[in-house]
Amino acid sequence: MIVHKRYTPLLLLLFFMIVFAFGSCNRESKKLVMSEGKMTDVLYDYHIADGISRTLNLDSTTMRKYIEAVFSKHGIGQSEFDSSMVYYMRHADMMNNIYERLEKRIENEARLQGLDGSDMLIASNNASGDTANIWNMERVKVLSPETPYNMMRFSFKADSTFRAGDRFMLKFKTDFIYQDGMRNGYVIMTMRLQNDSIITQTSSLTSPTERTIQIEDHDHLGVKEIKGYFIHRQSSNANDRNSSTVKMMILKDITLIKMHTTGPIKQDSINKYKYEKDDSIMHATVHSVRTP
Repeated sequence: MIVHKRYTPLLLLLFFMIVFAFGSCNRESKKLVMSEGKMTDVLYDYHIADGISRTLNLDSTTMRKYIEAVFSKHGIGQSEFDSSMVYYMRHADMMNNIYERLEKRIENEARLQGLDGSDMLIASNNASGDTANIWNMERVKVLSPETPYNMMRFSFKADSTFRAGDRFMLKFKTDFIYQDGMRNGYVIMTMRLQNDSIITQTSSLTSPTERTIQIEDHDHLGVKEIKGYFIHRQSSNANDRNSSTVKMMILKDITLIKMHTTGPIKQDSINKYKYEKDDSIMHATVHSVRTP
């Protein structure tokens, strides 16, 4: 979870008040797997602690103390947390339910803190507007590296609200729960135009962040379909693949914003273009390929 720096002191105060207020509570009887309700509470505090640690750039030892404080508050140990994570990872629907509740809780806290609600305003626009969120799938998704729980596909066929020259902006947040190994996520978004040429955007996902990728019908040819997928890939390292430790990629606040542009953008005839941005690998390629 990304924590705004201006709220860091408040979150630190709240975090330690919660930990010390409940640290003396009696430990619950040990269970191999926590209930969904308790798992939600643990993960909520876990992500607060993780977000504070990353915002303050704390070292791994100090970060570990924050996580141990969360476990102490809820009367659990690392083994119970790990076994519960493994169980819910194998029951993807239950894990997604947990994160849907968790995301609603985080959004409510954000409102109480007075965070900017511009994303919510865009999301509430009618799908026929000049700028509208057309995403109608799950806004929160948990992916593990194991097939078939490692991929989330999406597809949106053009309808009467689509116009030649439309631009599409895929926005989302990523978070990870990893005990070891390299984070290895990827997102691919493609646009099929009326002449059956394809524009593709790809980006690697390797750290907790807020991400935006865009794709546009520059030549005003008209859009047939927007599709793509998120994938949490297995590590290329054999030791990582054989490890039984917890590895999760969490996608949150997913939106797909459709924007009408005012007119064609003149540019030279280009069959391929490619660029890189920040530390992630991002490519845009136009293929002049027609289907039979």
